[in-house]
Amino acid sequence: MESSEAERNPAASTDRDKMMQPHLLEQVKPTRLEAVIRNKAINQGRIRAIMSSFVLAILVVLYRGIPHKSGRVPNTYALCSPQGKIYTVDPSRSQTDCILVHEGYIFATGTLDEVRQKWKSETGSRIVPIRLTKSDSIVVPGMTDSHGHILEYGKKLMLDLDELPTRQEAVERIRAYIEARPSVLNNTDAWIEGGGWDHTSWPEGTWPTAADLEADPVVRNRPIVLLSKDGHAFWVSQKVIDQGGPFPDNVEGGVIFRDSEGQPTGTFLDRAMDSIHPPPWTEEQKLEYFEAAVQSALANGLTRITDAGLNSVLVDFIENFSDHNILPIRIYAMRPFNESQSYWGKDVPKILEEVDGRFTARSVKIFADGALRSGGAALYEPYSDNPSTRGFFRIDPEILKDVIPRFLKDGWQVNTHCIGDRANGMFIDLFENITNQVNLTALRPRVEHAQILAPGDFSRMGKVGVIASVQPSHVIDDMPFVEDRLGPERVKGTYAFRTLIQNGVPIALGTDFPVANINPMETFYAAVTRLSLAGDSPHGPEGWFPEQRLTREEALKGLTLDAAYASFSEITTGSLTPGKRADYVILSKDIMSIPPADILATKVLATVIDGAVAYGKI
Repeated sequence: MESSEAERNPAASTDRDKMMQPHLLEQVKPTRLEAVIRNKAINQGRIRAIMSSFVLAILVVLYRGIPHKSGRVPNTYALCSPQGKIYTVDPSRSQTDCILVHEGYIFATGTLDEVRQKWKSETGSRIVPIRLTKSDSIVVPGMTDSHGHILEYGKKLMLDLDELPTRQEAVERIRAYIEARPSVLNNTDAWIEGGGWDHTSWPEGTWPTAADLEADPVVRNRPIVLLSKDGHAFWVSQKVIDQGGPFPDNVEGGVIFRDSEGQPTGTFLDRAMDSIHPPPWTEEQKLEYFEAAVQSALANGLTRITDAGLNSVLVDFIENFSDHNILPIRIYAMRPFNESQSYWGKDVPKILEEVDGRFTARSVKIFADGALRSGGAALYEPYSDNPSTRGFFRIDPEILKDVIPRFLKDGWQVNTHCIGDRANGMFIDLFENITNQVNLTALRPRVEHAQILAPGDFSRMGKVGVIASVQPSHVIDDMPFVEDRLGPERVKGTYAFRTLIQNGVPIALGTDFPVANINPMETFYAAVTRLSLAGDSPHGPEGWFPEQRLTREEALKGLTLDAAYASFSEITTGSLTPGKRADYVILSKDIMSIPPADILATKVLATVIDGAVAYGKI
């Protein structure tokens, strides 16, 4: 491990204890390893605690094959690329032929010849089996999505309204969902939830209404709640409106859309969404959503997800998997805070390390403002396409000034959703004022999204040591409209990834799924090209503001080592370095050298966590 990485991590000494220590690495010699393998116990994936009867019933009856640590590979093996296409993201050795895995850790790297010659028994027989990758494939460290919503994504997969060109097609898909489920079709009181709709992509461009749902004879008269693509609005049915309320006339930090008579039309924006109360998910629903989301994540090459908002119920739900050593993927969780809550930083325990080392909950998520697409991002100056508004804060800035220092002093990582330049500037102001009170470098605060910054705020962000958690796919989604919304000058500070790096701001890459596609290959493509999936942009084939493109090395680092740093885990994961956990992904194409258009056609051949195959095969 290079000293520069250690210097960036003054608060991670506990993580070092979870890494394969140098003296253990030294013990993994050919002769010693032979004895270790011979005497190793067979059962490693057993549940190590007795479940409560409730949890046991849920996981036995409903747990239907979520991938977990059951990959059929030896406990000790070498994975080798004859072409040397293992990209380690280790600054001391960026590429290698082979990684050697033992008990879930990488214990060595080297050339194929070195592996064949060195790792033999005293009699000359090979003691480390070798797995060879395909000629066109590459190996990269396990990838992280640094901002997603696991169960919301799983729910959306059940009823997905994304990329539908008209509202009528959205209603038709809802109808097909109902007709395919007899238990829903025959029960008009069954709540229906889904998401992904985007009114800006519909020809008329207007917000949806409850009347749109009532127009269909199968869809009407049912409680329906549908989350928008950007996650900042609900489209609800008339039955939800009738059963809810009374609704406030005005909502600070939100909007209830109303007709000429003052009645809600069916769209609730940002804080107004708090007025809608679908029933809590059942254990069956949570498991169904979780299973669908995790299977998709592993199939897309993710080995860790940072979930940007797990309430206490969902934290407990996922912690049960981790407690019993059956969590299929690493999860780093943010607990949400809003102004309706009392400060809880001293009372809620942090989850720093679980039985299997896969679940952590040590950070807090706070919303500063809304979204750019829906007009809720807080700007210094009015919107160029709607001069009547500057957006809004979703939480009173005075409350933020009170609670954020308290969370930091109590040891929480603070992650704040900031889209607009006014929200980002306010957040930076706050951190500048408390740098003498807390060690920000150790606590690693994050700005989630960091979409629009004023020119002078890039350097200020770098100086205070804030991490930018950014979503390159949003560039693809927003570039058709964002210049009209912000104007020709202000737009230059939008999605400015290169400028962030130049000012010393670490960037962690993600998607904000289900807002964007969970596929990290799309994230990688968007980061290095700033082109649409069709290969074009409003600025031409070089990309939208091409000077802000990342290099391929930077993009891969943002998905791996820098993403690990943003979740306090770069000591144990993020690069293919001896001593770290054996988390890696085999890709069908060399994304570091192929033409940009081919990146999107790259497939995941295998996803490996702790040395065991979680998806695909090696």
